[in-house]
Amino acid sequence: MRSGRRNREEISRWLRQRQWHLFGSFATNDPSITEVALRDKIKHLDAEFARLVAGPRWHRRPEDRPFTFYVFEKLQTNPHAHCLIAFYDPDPERRKEHERRLLREADRIWKKYQPSGSSKMLVVKDQEHICDYVVKGLANELEYREFVVWREFDVRGRL
Repeated sequence: MRSGRRNREEISRWLRQRQWHLFGSFATNDPSITEVALRDKIKHLDAEFARLVAGPRWHRRPEDRPFTFYVFEKLQTNPHAHCLIAFYDPDPERRKEHERRLLREADRIWKKYQPSGSSKMLVVKDQEHICDYVVKGLANELEYREFVVWREFDVRGRL
């Protein structure tokens, strides 16, 4: 059995293989929210992010949507999620426009699903630091239910 520290290091190393553009933190400000409820809210948030970037038919064009990676933290006391977002658009101007759009709209979207919630979205400046930060709260025994990669929500339009 691997230690929590080693698991965190390996996941951080895996995350560093990507070029992340945005980091988000989405707090519920509601200690009574369940993991299932948080996962559902994140699912809707993720769908709206995909819609903002890839358009209304985002579910038919998975290659145009952002790659997102979520980590749930403090599920028993202060449920929240950290998110890393990568864009694969080869045009740097369009990538910047995607960044601006998500930076502008993230809080509004989150409050639509979690009115008591708060959020912060930032441009990633230090890849190594942000990858280590995202995995900092993982339990000693790694639980994969604490992760969400966008493919989990790839429902081909059923949102």
